[in-house]
Amino acid sequence: MDLTKVVETLRDIILSELREEFRSFKAEINGQLKGYALALESLNGRMGNLENELRNLRQELREV
Repeated sequence: MDLTKVVETLRDIILSELREEFRSFKAEINGQLKGYALALESLNGRMGNLENELRNLRQELREV
């Protein structure tokens, strides 16, 4: 086996490992982003409820 083949084989092995690590990293990040998106949606819903409650309280205060 000549040096060129050794270098090509090592390159292929290294690139394969890097691709696999990148896929794993990408999947982990996507999962985390989906979790953050769900948390933000939940917070947005709660904020909407609080805004409605505040609006109702203001209206009641005006009526008093």
